[in-house]
Parts: sequence; structure tokens; C-alpha cells
Amino acid sequence: MRNLLMEWLNQHGFSSGKGIKVYTFEIDVLAVGKARITKKGILRTKTNNVFAFEFKIATTRKLVKEVVEQAILRLVVADYIYIVVPKEAEIWKDEKTKEVINPVDLVLREASGTYSRKIGIVTVDAQGDVEIKREAVRSGLVVKELRKLVLKKVEQPQKIFFGKI
Repeated sequence: MRNLLMEWLNQHGFSSGKGIKVYTFEIDVLAVGKARITKKGILRTKTNNVFAFEFKIATTRKLVKEVVEQAILRLVVADYIYIVVPKEAEIWKDEKTKEVINPVDLVLREASGTYSRKIGIVTVDAQGDVEIKREAVRSGLVVKELRKLVLKKVEQPQKIFFGKI
């Protein structure tokens, strides 16, 4: 799922990398580009925006709560935060029965607080189709020094960034 999202981001003019360490935490996928990601599509902007994407493939309530908490922490480093989940997932209902669920519904229930409402939701399917289910709202909590650190690293010409910042 990560690689499919990164391909989509790169096709839309973003620089992206996965497993990006920013001091004590790691961001699943980080992207930078002169654009905004909206439900209507990609809108070009004059300045760079920083996007953080946190992924959750397994979809128990506990795991969804954890990814929402991770995403809230990313509000200090990126302009826009997204949680990425599969369009649908199979979970074990009991020892013999699987059930198909909509992970977006689980995330929407957990991401309804003051800060978590700023977090967008993206789905990716096995074919690489990306759909914006909820648009992210600009963070407003970004620590300028952290954002500058990220931008300095990724603005190196023609490089996709990986690793520790």
C-alpha cells in the first residue's frame, strides 16, 4: 500500500519517501510538493506543502486509535496529515468466520476530536487507486523549526529522501 501511494504522489509531482525519522518518531510516508490534495483532485499552490501519511492495514479499534494518536503527533511537523487505510478489509469475526469491513468508518469514529478532525483519510486499493475520503485541514500546529528541517532535507535537487532527518 505504501509503494502504491508513493507512486501516486510521484505521478502528481510530489517528492516522497517512506520511513522518515524526525527526531524521536518515524513518519510512514512524507511528501512535499507545490500542491494540495483535495477530494476534487490535486490543486497547485505557489509554495511547498508538507504531507505526512500514516498507514494502518489491520483495523481493530485499538490499532485505529493508535494510528489516530500517531497522526495527531504529526500535526507539529507537517502541514497536512492523512491516515491511509485499505478501501475494505477482512477481519476475523470469530474462529471460523471472516467479515468485510469499511476501515474508513472506524477511523471516522476515532478521529472526531478537536485535533483529529484536522486529519484526512485516504484509501488505496490493490490496483493503486487512491481516493480521498476526508480532506485534511491545514495543521496550524506546525513547529517551524521541524518543518524547515524537513523541507531542507527534501529540497535537495532530484532526490527522493529516505532515512533519518
